[in-house]
Amino acid sequence: MNEQFTWTSPNLNQHHFITFANLLALRNGGQVEPASSPHDSEEKEEEEDNPNNTNDADSINTTQVHQISDSGNTKLKRKFLDCLAELAANDKGASRNEGFREVDYTVFERLGRLLRGLGSGDSEGRYGEELWSEMLVYYRARLESTYIPALRSSLKDCVHLFRDDQGDGFTTIRQGLLAFQNLIFDGNTPGQVMTDRHSILVIKAYELRMMKLVRDLLQTSPHSTPRTKKLWENICFLGRSKVAFNTFKDIALNLPSFKQVTIIPIPRDIGTQKALKTPST
Repeated sequence: MNEQFTWTSPNLNQHHFITFANLLALRNGGQVEPASSPHDSEEKEEEEDNPNNTNDADSINTTQVHQISDSGNTKLKRKFLDCLAELAANDKGASRNEGFREVDYTVFERLGRLLRGLGSGDSEGRYGEELWSEMLVYYRARLESTYIPALRSSLKDCVHLFRDDQGDGFTTIRQGLLAFQNLIFDGNTPGQVMTDRHSILVIKAYELRMMKLVRDLLQTSPHSTPRTKKLWENICFLGRSKVAFNTFKDIALNLPSFKQVTIIPIPRDIGTQKALKTPST
């Protein structure tokens, strides 16, 4: 910010301005405020072979840092913000142009509380379970209206691939995909809670998404087609909430600043205010 910036403009809300500036700098890998210690080591992050891997704990030096923007763990920070944006999206997974609902503020207040609990290092199992349940409930409309129906459609289109065993090294993968298809199309077992069923489906999709042979069969093998590539895409979509959950846990457990984290959705009327007018001279 240069010296000519007019901080005394009557239309300027300094708190909101600084908040947005810090968030933008954080997302872009920069920082607005100086680090808490100029002597914090800056270790080079190593790219993981698996693009879906969210565990960057080994590349963090958190001895003296106190802010997420100062941790030096750019890769994990960006994944956290991307996953948070995905969680905050509307029921169809697109941008939330209509603004946040009352329930969203409640959910993100609880999310912040659970991340603080994880960051404190106390009762990791309890806070982790609560966080996962909270995310499944929040994702429910998206899972039922978009992700699961899209996956069912793709599985129907590719059923011939699962039954066509050519002894090419994909036999076990085909059997796994066929079992996944049966799981997707099976109804709830008597007495099963809907979030429990969604948890099973999402975790299974995540496991498939993390298997290189599944990706190879559907994406790059001689058997791949536009339909199999679409199936891979829909498997990844269904498993996204598990990716987000793992990212939230990783960052809460590895960055000390998350012991005090608070997540506050910005109302649409604030986010869409007109640009500030330059004061007359």
